Amino acid sequence: MSSLVDISIDLLDDHPDNSAIFGIDRDKLGELIESVKELGVLQPLLVEPKEGGRYTILAGHRRKYAAIEAGIKTLPCALKPEDVNSDLAFTDTNLNFRELTPMQRARAIRHQKEILGITRGGDRTKEAKSDSRSLLEKFQVSKSTLHLYDKLNELIPEYQAMLDKGVISIKLGEKLASLEPEAQKEMFEFFGETIGEVAPEEVRKLREQNEKGFLVLEVMKNKIEELEKELKERREKEGDITDLETRLSALRSKKKEMEYQLIDTHNAAEEIKERMERQGAALLYLVEAMARMISGAKPKIETYLQTPMDGNTAANLLKHAQIIVEVGRLVETAAKKSLITVAKADSK
Repeated sequence: MSSLVDISIDLLDDHPDNSAIFGIDRDKLGELIESVKELGVLQPLLVEPKEGGRYTILAGHRRKYAAIEAGIKTLPCALKPEDVNSDLAFTDTNLNFRELTPMQRARAIRHQKEILGITRGGDRTKEAKSDSRSLLEKFQVSKSTLHLYDKLNELIPEYQAMLDKGVISIKLGEKLASLEPEAQKEMFEFFGETIGEVAPEEVRKLREQNEKGFLVLEVMKNKIEELEKELKERREKEGDITDLETRLSALRSKKKEMEYQLIDTHNAAEEIKERMERQGAALLYLVEAMARMISGAKPKIETYLQTPMDGNTAANLLKHAQIIVEVGRLVETAAKKSLITVAKADSK
């Protein structure tokens, strides 16, 4: 049984994960604030003692902020039993007392999976299977639905917000989450909130596109086809179709511009690659010729060096030797740098 105590509101700290997982929309606290002003806080907060006489809230963040607005100084609190896991209690109680948005539910699922050490396709021990079953029961969903919600955590923040607003569906959100973050950003920058008009099946097909530029072009192509069809239908039924024609013209221009950019980028990259290959071959030929000449003269040089020389000869030899050493260092440094770059590229 949890112990009930009245605690000063100044000693109650938010759970460190509350903002990231559940958050608080203070604009929606109006009704709760009025209730607290009239009746007080009827449901005790669940808290955990920590150092310095302070407490961490596990459940009751909204009640705390409503109490602050109502001018209440102390709140009824239940102390967490020692045998209860704090992190699990934090998500469990919020599941029971809150009406969660899709992303809040997704983050709660990911949070509990991390606490329990459940990984996708990972541990298959009896304990791991038992934890997985308990999650299904706790969230009252099937295994596939649990995976779907967990996958939503891979969405970029912009799409997470759109999902909670109802701009995109959970099904479309799952398909978008299967794309790399860079590809998601590319699509968001072009489509904005109109991404909700893209069919989930189209996004699934786009996963097979390797170049993000071509990925967007593919979606644009489909969108142009849809607008052309709509334009044709409206032309047959209505007279004024200026707005649709304007949208279609702008989309065609944007697609053509991106196509030219991709072609220019590809051609420039190929030209640079060919130039580097030509320069590399010329450099190798030059260094090999110099090395062969020095290598061939090495025996005679060793013989001549055994004979005493005057100061002028020694000074000139030293000058030429320094030039040879400097060239050797330049070639060595450049070659090592290139080998490191190639090694890094191969390891990706």
